[in-house]
Amino acid sequence: MHIESKGTDPFEQRLKDSLGQFEVPYNSADWTQLENALDGNKRGWWGTRARVSAVIAGLALLAGTAWYTVNRPEVPESMTAEAQRSGSTTNIEPMGPVGEKPATVSETGSGHLAAVEPEGDLASSKADNTDQQAGQGVKNSPEEPQRTAVASTSASSRSTQAALSSTKEAPSPSSDAAFHSSVAEGCPGTSVEFKVANMPADGIYLWNFGDGNFSNKANPEHTFTKPGTYQVMLSMSAAGVGSIQNKPSSEVIVIHEAPMAAFNVLKQEYDGHLPSVHFENRSMAGKSYHWDFGDGQSSTVAYPDHIYKKKGIYHVELTVANAIGCEDKLMKDVVVDKDYNLDAPASFSPNGDNFQETFMPEALRTLGAKFNLQIYAPNGTLLYQTTDASKPWTGRPQNRGALCAPGEYVWVADVHESLHLSETYTGKVRMER
Repeated sequence: MHIESKGTDPFEQRLKDSLGQFEVPYNSADWTQLENALDGNKRGWWGTRARVSAVIAGLALLAGTAWYTVNRPEVPESMTAEAQRSGSTTNIEPMGPVGEKPATVSETGSGHLAAVEPEGDLASSKADNTDQQAGQGVKNSPEEPQRTAVASTSASSRSTQAALSSTKEAPSPSSDAAFHSSVAEGCPGTSVEFKVANMPADGIYLWNFGDGNFSNKANPEHTFTKPGTYQVMLSMSAAGVGSIQNKPSSEVIVIHEAPMAAFNVLKQEYDGHLPSVHFENRSMAGKSYHWDFGDGQSSTVAYPDHIYKKKGIYHVELTVANAIGCEDKLMKDVVVDKDYNLDAPASFSPNGDNFQETFMPEALRTLGAKFNLQIYAPNGTLLYQTTDASKPWTGRPQNRGALCAPGEYVWVADVHESLHLSETYTGKVRMER
């Protein structure tokens, strides 16, 4: 429908502008009736004017309703919620601007309709409008309680997130936790102690010693049996914490090479020589040696000879050390078949029958070795000594004067067959008449 604008006052112009966007349904019968009513031949002038006024009033009422619908102010949501709580009937959120999603209407349990917050972009737009009003200094806005509730909810959410974060991020082992070893270098067989500092009492440990061995003790002790350079690693964590810290040792542990002990046993039983055992040293990387002959005697000579005076089985052990101090040991058994005591006779009788008239161990006559023979009385008095095998003891003090009383006398012979073979022999001899 088009309305002419000639001679219109401001009210009529606003009415025209409001009705200009609406289309009134067209019905030919109605318009025919209207034309007949306007016909001056059938109706009076006042009747015609009344009918036209009625039509115009109806159109004005329709236009005013449409304009109010389009320009109706938005009711604050807080007022809608308050009306719902007070038991009011229906509160329907008006439709927003063109293109925006309208608010959703739901029915409450009491039979009333309640406004439901819009979703998506419309909600964002309303929030922006609220912020804009706050920035312009609007006071006592109906939406102020809602903003307070939102702020309180956000603060509560942040507190909840902080609590969850503190629960998840439990204390981890101190970054200052470290460990040290009792020694930095050693030899095969060296036992090393490890201790951890600044670690919680409920810590969890896994030690990797680098030689294929592991331990879960807090302060373990480990023995390295093979030479090499080892980087010890400690993986640790506090109880209930998923993160694991790996701590390598600040210095590697060096296990040096050890020498290898080896020797052969060679018996020396030749005429004119003391029956001895020669030890052929076959050790490797040794600097010092220590022999334990198993009869209470020892030596530090690299290639020793030793005389066993009594028959038996002797456990000989060689200990070899290198320049660093690493050692290796080897033990072997030596079997001695008979006693040896310089072939000294058990008795003699200086009675003038030219049979066993003097005393001299037989070996001292045949060895050709240097010796010193001493004869002692039972009370410890030195009766005779000689270094000459051709001057045996005759049974007299210093081989002069009267014969000593019959009985047992102690003899001691220090024999030096070579630079490395010196031995002291002792025994008893009975002097008879």
